Amino acid sequence: MKGRKQAQVESVLKELGMEALEERLQSAAALPARPAYRLTSLIAESAPRGKAVLVWEVVRPGPASSPADLARLARQYVSLGADALAVRTDAADSPSALADLWAVTQAVKVPVLARDWVIHPLQVVDAKEAGAAGVLGVIHQDAPVEVVNAQEMDSLSRAGVAFFGINLSIGLSLPISGFAEDVAHGLLGRLPFGAVSLVGVKTIDEARTARQSGADALLIKQELIAAHSDAAAAKEAASNPFAMSGLRRLTEELQYVTSGDE
Repeated sequence: MKGRKQAQVESVLKELGMEALEERLQSAAALPARPAYRLTSLIAESAPRGKAVLVWEVVRPGPASSPADLARLARQYVSLGADALAVRTDAADSPSALADLWAVTQAVKVPVLARDWVIHPLQVVDAKEAGAAGVLGVIHQDAPVEVVNAQEMDSLSRAGVAFFGINLSIGLSLPISGFAEDVAHGLLGRLPFGAVSLVGVKTIDEARTARQSGADALLIKQELIAAHSDAAAAKEAASNPFAMSGLRRLTEELQYVTSGDE
């Protein structure tokens, strides 16, 4: 992944040229990001109500899908209850990722994040110009910096980072009793005062564990969404005529396990 992304970015930089690159970076720096909808603001508004912010990941349904298709999907997720969205902008996920990102940011009135492997400032500029409210690991936009252990969290805290992304799927996949809860409590419990957290989850159980451990926001990954897709729901409906829409049921389950009233 890292090698492929590095080669991809280097190709773009070579085509752009040093002079044009410098011009774009300076232009971006002179115009601070002011997205209409901010994830950190939404988290701050939701916290007093005991509500976790649900960020749904948006991925092209298929190779032939267009930015317009992704915009329709984004509107569907928001209508179902998504508080924010995260659009995959890696070239492996879409041949026109920035067009996808722009289409989604124009289609919904919620915070939209660009989810990618960010290794160069130009990627941040691209996401900003496409209307994103934030990307991973940058400054001046909402910037959850991913950590996988306490040492990384402590080091970044000392550097002034106040928005952390935590991938609990690594720990939760290990077949050790109680390990998932230890990871969640350990990392989320070490957050510096005033910091907020975004935790990626692939199952309802992961969502429950993350929220009970204090996660402020949950990134609902594509694996969880796909497991409750209309295709999956149709298979269940064949044996249960009273089964509700898969994604609607997913929304209700997520709201239930993250409400604090379970």
